[in-house]
Amino acid sequence: MRILLAVIVIFTALWGGYWFYGSQRAEQAAVDWFATAPERGLYATHDGISVAGFPNRFDITVTSPEVLDNRGLGWRAPFVQVFALSYRPNHVIVTWPNEQEILQPGGTAMLQSSRMQASAVFADAFRSLQRGTLVAEGLDYAGPQGAFGFDNGQLAVRALASAPGSYEVALNIAGLRPELPALPEGEAATLVLDGRAQVGPDGRPQSLEVQNLHLGFADMQLAGQGQLELDAQGLLNGQLDLSTADWQRMLALTVEAGLVDPEVAPTYENAMRLLAESTGTLRAPVTFNEGMMRLGPLPLGVVPQVRF
Repeated sequence: MRILLAVIVIFTALWGGYWFYGSQRAEQAAVDWFATAPERGLYATHDGISVAGFPNRFDITVTSPEVLDNRGLGWRAPFVQVFALSYRPNHVIVTWPNEQEILQPGGTAMLQSSRMQASAVFADAFRSLQRGTLVAEGLDYAGPQGAFGFDNGQLAVRALASAPGSYEVALNIAGLRPELPALPEGEAATLVLDGRAQVGPDGRPQSLEVQNLHLGFADMQLAGQGQLELDAQGLLNGQLDLSTADWQRMLALTVEAGLVDPEVAPTYENAMRLLAESTGTLRAPVTFNEGMMRLGPLPLGVVPQVRF
């Protein structure tokens, strides 16, 4: 009995020492991330970092974090939490609060959700993401440029062992509600995207092969596939080949919503009619080139730079 008791005491002491050592390293890693943010072109502050969860977890809470880049884009929240099992620290879970702020040069946007959580598994001392999932429920975004919301959304990625830096990507959004005038009240869209992404050595996305894209709204359907590239300036280049049999109704809806000028709508309709097949199905490329987006020969607008 004494031997067993001694073993238990020794094991408890060793495990407690491991936890306190690990908790200090976890806290220091969070402190270092904020301290070195200027080296990455970021302004980052917080009101405190704490670690709890003894004996089986590392629960890191960052209070009042704020991150801002040199363009005035950023994020602010009352807190953010990172959880990891002490015996499996490479598997982390991140939880965000129900209310967050997206900082923009033109004003602040509010991001609300009933749940937002991510799970990620890393390898090579957190230098390589093996798989990850981001889930959001009851999300509503309202900002200077517009608003939208959805009921449920999930983004999943998985590293491909056969191709370093490549990830399978799956995005599913249900109950998507773009808040635009003239859209039928109560109608919601579904969005599904499956593809393969390429990430550079610095962790920044470089390209996305869209293998399957599906957008459904009311009883209208849009499908597509293609290849998109992101250059060093954050400009999107590439092409998506879209098809829909509901192009006339979609055009009318975009005019009613104020996305297309009624005066140029007939020009768009005539061009789309020429692109449509004899069956009435429109098959046309949407091209992205040097910040411009076009549907066939028709200009659709400017695509904002994407920065990470």
